[in-house]
Amino acid sequence: MRWTVSHHRVGEGFRRDREDHLDWFFERAEGVTSNPLITFASGLAAPAWCSETEITFVRASRLADHRPTYLDYRGEVSGNRGQITPILRGQFRWSLAETDEEAYVGVELVAVEILDRYLAEILELAELWKVMLRADRTPKLRFQPGRL
Repeated sequence: MRWTVSHHRVGEGFRRDREDHLDWFFERAEGVTSNPLITFASGLAAPAWCSETEITFVRASRLADHRPTYLDYRGEVSGNRGQITPILRGQFRWSLAETDEEAYVGVELVAVEILDRYLAEILELAELWKVMLRADRTPKLRFQPGRL
């Protein structure tokens, strides 16, 4: 299944957040282009890499699903909500881990294509392969791979 990480430069019309951030877009099912994308947002701070597990942890917030066009979109967002610049994309597999307090959405990046090397290096994203998106201020994420 396909995924994309994009830099969202926030415009004046954007209401949810006033700071630039990363949008993480994930397909629900391989090759099904009509389904909305599972979407997360994270800050621009460098992700935390754990050398023991070789997993990168990213604190993220689950957003409303986005249109499939965002997997490949570059440019202005309507309503003066800013600009989207894709940084990385590729193929992935889901995994899920949870404790009593938190849920982690695991993403194994099977293939990574760097679309914007400058942003990827500044944001320390160029070496991502295993990512755990940690839900921030949201209820536990409950889903099973293949049943999204």
